[in-house]
Amino acid sequence: MQEPISAEEVERRVPVWCALSELYLDTSLTDSDIDYLAQRIRPAGYSVEEVERILCDEVAPVFGVNLLQVAGEWTHWSEAEVREKVTAHLSSRANWFPATFVVGFWRRSLVRLIASDWTRIRSRLTAK
Repeated sequence: MQEPISAEEVERRVPVWCALSELYLDTSLTDSDIDYLAQRIRPAGYSVEEVERILCDEVAPVFGVNLLQVAGEWTHWSEAEVREKVTAHLSSRANWFPATFVVGFWRRSLVRLIASDWTRIRSRLTAK
């Protein structure tokens, strides 16, 4: 069972969730957009591996379906929307025990949708 995250950890993650959610907008990201997103993620102090886990486990399951819709969202979600959606996902996940393979496949598929943009952000985070 997944441990609930503390209020302090939610506050630390919110800017990361917001930045990573933008990968799932129905828009193309420029190099300056990628730089900006990396700058928003970096102050939280997570390793690149931790950010990738947050992307896969917390952001992709919530926002990934946006890219699968015929007319997906193309404007930013507010911080309040991101916080509400991700924390609701995390709360429901604590009581959800589906087959690990299916969940892992679904999450990897949602991350593959934004793989090139994630690779660009990842390279900025490791460049420091």
